[in-house]
Amino acid sequence: SLLPQKRAGVLLMPTKGILSQNFGLTTFAIKGGYKGKAHNGIDVAAPIGTPIYAAEDGVVVKTGNQDLYCRKGAYGRFIVISHNNNLVTLYGHLSSVNVRDEQMVQRGDFIGYVGKSGYATGPHLHLTVYSKPTFYMGQSRSCGAMPYGGYLNPLEYL
Repeated sequence: SLLPQKRAGVLLMPTKGILSQNFGLTTFAIKGGYKGKAHNGIDVAAPIGTPIYAAEDGVVVKTGNQDLYCRKGAYGRFIVISHNNNLVTLYGHLSSVNVRDEQMVQRGDFIGYVGKSGYATGPHLHLTVYSKPTFYMGQSRSCGAMPYGGYLNPLEYL
């Protein structure tokens, strides 16, 4: 009951592109790169340099570049935004981050560019939506700052 009702338009689609990997137990997740674990978001394929926009009003919780710790692993350059509606969004594999930690953003504000940093087979935006009551930033064993928590299907809110 703490989360917004699942419906289109709760969140803005953060970039233009083609859905290249769905949420959950996708073929790639099962047979490829995730060792049988579910894909915790969606991937939107787009050319490097395609603008990315904040999905909703909020505050930037964390930005980072995991390639500094585990090159070609995890999310690469990423942004995490906490929203007033009890959702948290993660934007991964960016080529450039154009916001800073603790910055306030509005729905539709420019925040960065699509890239292929981290563990990416091609240029795309990885978008994960978390339940804010379960979300936290922790330290991974090898990739530095890492988002954790109960993730939700982004397509239920876009």
